[in-house]
Amino acid sequence: MEGRKKRQHGLKKSRSIVHITLEAMIPVCVLFLLLLLFMFQSVNEAQSMAYRYLQDMAAANAKKVKEDIGMINSEMVYLIKQDKNIAGLPEDITPKTTRYYELLEDIVSLNKTLRLRYGGHYFFYEYVEAADLLILDNHAYFPVSQKDGEARGLEEMIQGYLSGEKKRSEWNYFKADEQTYLFCFYETNGKAVGCIVNLEDLLTDFNISNLGYESIPFFIAGDGEILMRRQEEQENVTQAMRDKLFFKAKVQTYELGRIGQLKLLIDSSEGILDRIVVLQVMSTVLAVSIILAVTVIAFVYYKRILAPMKQFVKRLSNPEEEKWLHDMDSHQLLELEMASKEFREMMRQIQSLKIAIYEKELLQSKTELEYVQEQIRPHFYLNCISVIHSMAEKYHADDIIMIAEKLSDYFRYVVNDSYVLRQIGQEVAHIRDYIDIQKLRYEDFFRFEVMMDEGVESCMIPPLVLQVFVENAINHGVNFEKQVEITLYIALEQYGGEDYLYICVSDTGEGFSKEALDKILNGGNIVYNGRKHVGIQNTLKRLQIIYGEKAQVGFFNMTEHCGAVVELRIPVQAQDTA
Repeated sequence: MEGRKKRQHGLKKSRSIVHITLEAMIPVCVLFLLLLLFMFQSVNEAQSMAYRYLQDMAAANAKKVKEDIGMINSEMVYLIKQDKNIAGLPEDITPKTTRYYELLEDIVSLNKTLRLRYGGHYFFYEYVEAADLLILDNHAYFPVSQKDGEARGLEEMIQGYLSGEKKRSEWNYFKADEQTYLFCFYETNGKAVGCIVNLEDLLTDFNISNLGYESIPFFIAGDGEILMRRQEEQENVTQAMRDKLFFKAKVQTYELGRIGQLKLLIDSSEGILDRIVVLQVMSTVLAVSIILAVTVIAFVYYKRILAPMKQFVKRLSNPEEEKWLHDMDSHQLLELEMASKEFREMMRQIQSLKIAIYEKELLQSKTELEYVQEQIRPHFYLNCISVIHSMAEKYHADDIIMIAEKLSDYFRYVVNDSYVLRQIGQEVAHIRDYIDIQKLRYEDFFRFEVMMDEGVESCMIPPLVLQVFVENAINHGVNFEKQVEITLYIALEQYGGEDYLYICVSDTGEGFSKEALDKILNGGNIVYNGRKHVGIQNTLKRLQIIYGEKAQVGFFNMTEHCGAVVELRIPVQAQDTA
């Protein structure tokens, strides 16, 4: 009674592993960490996608502007060289020469058409140096005409080009009325054509924002001056160019044909992404706290669960059978108490199984002894043949000497390990010994021929495979009525992209019977003269074990009831890979 109370008291103190693990909430912590990792990955992916979106949009706009600039340059070259209206402008034209008004209207109309063709941002002009005549898409300006700031700035730049005061380039810039303009210039024989575009209009499509990212486009002039839409952005751009690369901003560069390089400052503004970064920092602090908590819980888990289990396993590694059968100590865990009980039951079963295992070992030893006895018998036959050979030499019986030698070689080859691959040359030599023995019985009623490709002799093959098919041809094809031709043909061939051995055994006998072919194909046993023949089926099983599906064997007759043929394909194995 007292022992029973002690066991019940020990069980009350034991706790379930599941209960302790649920209290530790380890699965919840792990899932929370995975959730944090997923959130970080999602935010990073969103940032990367937003940045790639800005880059792709800017690259597409840059490509469009580059294409337009290329077409405009070609258009200007064509106009200055081949346009009849521009060529027809006289150098001495004045406001009083009314006969050229229609020509001026045609040129103004041409400029309007070109402006519409290129989307409305680009304005085209013509200039006659001698007459100081500037033609835009809305007006023709003579020296006495009232000009706006854009026209005055363009005219000053053209005159500076023509006078040599300004360095020429196909595209340059000028400022007028607090606006910056890009323009191109082509001149010949005192006449010039070109295009002008407001920088603000050109950069409008490059001012893209997405998920808290903002792009600021700008040009850098040859003198180092930064050209941009709004001067209030000058400070950000100047800082970015000075620091090259800093925490929130990156500068991308795009080639715009002959205009030069457009630079795009991609800046993370104070938007959703900044708030997400703050959330990331807070989440990181929370994650570190959770990891520390999990560490403490893991330590407690080790002391309360793993340490007792480790001690239990240590005792299992060196069990004392009698002690385990009667041990009733408490392990502080319900599961360990149950495992100890099951182990004691298992030890009892082990004791009951020992006798059965011992008897099985005795049976196995007996079987091995019988196998050794079977191995001794072939050596007994070989010794008997050696005695016959010695007696035949004594009495000069040449036929008996020959058959004793052939039988001795035959038995030595057969008793070797049937799963060790051998060279085809050795197999063929063994078959020739078998043929010589059969010749003593059938004399000249069959003829045997071997044909092999060069290099085949060193290839490896399972032993006695060829003999089974040759022996079958002799036993079922040769009779004492007519001479039978038996042929063994071995060649190398490519099959399915691999090297294969092709082996064909054929004879001119009566061929396979329909019943025999059906049994071979269906895995049945062949019964001939009241005796079961399993050689072919056993050979097929051996080939299946060694080569698997790569071994292919076919059985058929040359014609109906005449000429049995066996075809075999197996992968080539050289001697050094056997």
